[in-house]
Amino acid sequence: MTMPSVAIIGTRGYPSYYGGFETAVRELAPYLVDQGWDVTVYGRHGATLDVDPDRDPRVTSRLTRGVDRKQLSTLTYGFTSCLDAVRRRPDVALVMNVANGYWLPLLRAFGIPTLVNVDGIEWDRAKWGRLAKAVFRTGARLSARFATRLVYDSREIERRWNQDFDAVGVFIPYGGTIQPRLPLERGLNHRGYVLVVARFVPENTIPEFFAAVTEIARHHDVVIVGSAGYGAMPVS
Repeated sequence: MTMPSVAIIGTRGYPSYYGGFETAVRELAPYLVDQGWDVTVYGRHGATLDVDPDRDPRVTSRLTRGVDRKQLSTLTYGFTSCLDAVRRRPDVALVMNVANGYWLPLLRAFGIPTLVNVDGIEWDRAKWGRLAKAVFRTGARLSARFATRLVYDSREIERRWNQDFDAVGVFIPYGGTIQPRLPLERGLNHRGYVLVVARFVPENTIPEFFAAVTEIARHHDVVIVGSAGYGAMPVS
């Protein structure tokens, strides 16, 4: 009996540790294999680990070409991934990021159903210029029109999509794995510090947190864990 197949398009690949989409794929891809799916994750050269003890060898990783620039990476890698998926004809495609909405008509034309995880409201983010915001909003409109089904990870995003695009989808909240208690870093006490983990962009309320640090530090140690990428804000 042939297993049903799914192509996951729009992340940096498997396994990757770049962001939320990649974290979701690291958890989801092996789970789908366990449920009897043939899983292929599309990615980018240099964005995945060559050796990872947690990598599930049952998950197929396919790398395509694209342009590694802030405004073009998602569009170009999404396009080449969709072209390859059209050639291989999976039973369904899980598409991450509405910028790939431009390529949904291509997948539909070849009879590939699509489930699109829309993530955030990219066209409202401060890190994007006017042109990029327009590109994302158009991609969102195309996603609302051509996706077989949409997934929202928050009720507010669901409300916005219903309001802006009259789009109905399914709400799937974030999940997580409960980890065993880890040893504390030297100098910290259990429940005695405030921790923020985020990418350093304004939409993650990083400026507000830094404004509050002086007051927080009067009573608690402050630990900041973050990363910088496209659109990162300066930290002083």
